[in-house]
Amino acid sequence: MTQCYVCLEACETTSPCDCKINVHNKCLAKAYQHMPRDDCSICRSPIQVEYIDLKPEPPMIHVRDIDENRPAYCAVILYMFMSYLLLGWFGKMLLSALGMALRDDFFPFWTVEHVLCFLGVFVVVLCIANVIVTNKR
Repeated sequence: MTQCYVCLEACETTSPCDCKINVHNKCLAKAYQHMPRDDCSICRSPIQVEYIDLKPEPPMIHVRDIDENRPAYCAVILYMFMSYLLLGWFGKMLLSALGMALRDDFFPFWTVEHVLCFLGVFVVVLCIANVIVTNKR
């Protein structure tokens, strides 16, 4: 078995010129792509190198497993819960500042009052953000 004169690996194909030296088609195409010429570099006879697409193969697509995304889901849930707590407590502070406190206990977050205060402050924050974004345009 003979070797390709470009890559020095085992090769059975020969070049399309007079010397018929062993060379892989890809090796010959790559060599003539880097050093374009119309004759053989060994025997100087005219040569027609067939075009071979030498583009690199696309990388393998990595599909993320659901377990890899778990920290991101946990962070989103944590941010949502913290927003619920803080906006609800902020709404309760606003109500008590306006003299409309419904309960004496400020900290329970599982009450209907906390949910309503959260929703009210959330809607106001969204409206203010919408006004800011539209004024920037």
